[in-house]
Amino acid sequence: MLRLLFVLLLLSSTCFAGPIKGVASWYDYTLKCGWSSIGHFVCATRDFKRKSIVRITNLDTGKSVKCLVTDYGPDGKLHPDRIVDLSSTAFSRIGNIKHGLLNVKVEKIR
Repeated sequence: MLRLLFVLLLLSSTCFAGPIKGVASWYDYTLKCGWSSIGHFVCATRDFKRKSIVRITNLDTGKSVKCLVTDYGPDGKLHPDRIVDLSSTAFSRIGNIKHGLLNVKVEKIR
């Protein structure tokens, strides 16, 4: 019974993750100016698997950007409210980089 509960918890938190709301920050991803080799913006998140495509929507403006998850982050111990780190290029598409943080919704596309 305990194994089944663990498997269900694991599946619900990774494979079937729905939209998540929280805070986005940005980082200076200088390799390819924030683009992956296949032409996607990139981001880091703890809530979706690598190679997932996610849509990040600025909740204040409604602007959104599609990103390829290439890494895990931000650090949940240092910044528990932050759910995604965007490349500076992706961040600037949906908000002002001078603000540093945005209220966002992150949802998996594929």
